[in-house]
Amino acid sequence: MHIIEKKKIRFHKRKLLQAIMNYDVKPNGCAFRKFIREKTGLDINERTCTRAINGEPIFAEKALLITKALGAAKELEKDLEYFKPKKITLYSNIIKLQDFTQEVTTNLVHDASMPKEYAVMAKEINKSLPAMIRDSSNFHKSHSQFMYSTLDVAQLTPIRSIKHTLAEVNRTKNALEANYIRVKKDEIKLQRLEKQRASEMHMMDKEELEVRILEKQINLNNAKESMQGAIRKFSFFTEQYKKLLASIGKTEEDGITEEEYEAEEEKYHIMTAMNQALTAARSRQGWIDEGNNIYIFQLGVNNAVAQKAVFAYLLKEKKLLEKGKDPTARMTLEWLEECAERWKGCSKDIADWRGLQTFAKQSLHIGDK
Repeated sequence: MHIIEKKKIRFHKRKLLQAIMNYDVKPNGCAFRKFIREKTGLDINERTCTRAINGEPIFAEKALLITKALGAAKELEKDLEYFKPKKITLYSNIIKLQDFTQEVTTNLVHDASMPKEYAVMAKEINKSLPAMIRDSSNFHKSHSQFMYSTLDVAQLTPIRSIKHTLAEVNRTKNALEANYIRVKKDEIKLQRLEKQRASEMHMMDKEELEVRILEKQINLNNAKESMQGAIRKFSFFTEQYKKLLASIGKTEEDGITEEEYEAEEEKYHIMTAMNQALTAARSRQGWIDEGNNIYIFQLGVNNAVAQKAVFAYLLKEKKLLEKGKDPTARMTLEWLEECAERWKGCSKDIADWRGLQTFAKQSLHIGDK
């Protein structure tokens, strides 16, 4: 074929593809073949029509025949209204996660392989979906504020509670930072995919890009919801931190030192050991279990003395109950503090006997200041 005719064919083919892409339509080969036959009376085979639509190579003579049959690009753009789809495309339809989920459930129901009873299920899901998505925004975090303050941060002394609170803050901060970076990367990837989609001429590749864009949008939506939950958790532990500092007469400017943390450790462990011992004793006729006896001895407290203290406290509770009064959790906490004050220094005594030390100022974070 003459070189000038080949250039003409490429020109017409380019105009054909540009016109198709200007209208966000995806006619299949069968429909395109029918359209050409109705407009021109020519019968081009379906495979050739499909390849022409998808921008794939076709025989030069067939390309010339199609472009000549359809005429100029201007006329083609008008004729392509024939292919205007009844439904808008997937990409333009998916704006919110709720819309996507509803479309997924609806499409699954219309799948011929799905049992008919699933249509009723999908109808009920779609009916309640907006309310469920709205209410789920109240969560997106691991626990409630109540659980954070009563079950997660359950230490018996304030500085230990601060330590656990700051550990939760650091975990949340690290997760938030990692998620933020991932979201930013995904946003860049999404912009790149959208640019590729805008310039893509091949129908199948364009459809694949739409699915990849949708996947990124859903991932971004889920990541941002998780970030919102993390920020609320971060905010709560920030308030907890300030309240814990205030409980020991400190401000954010004062802060706490490692020396103060070490000084409180003996109190914390005595209170924890006796609390565990008391809990075990309640189901053992008042006797402390073996594990907590070991823990108590390692802290330098004589086991017989600790057992006597537990018996005395249980007797105190019994007398209150006999009088029709209820012992309180605060009463138990006050008893635990009394135990810690009573046995203060026992840990240092046993450490000295073993040739160890429980505190070395030169090894602290603040040095010798």
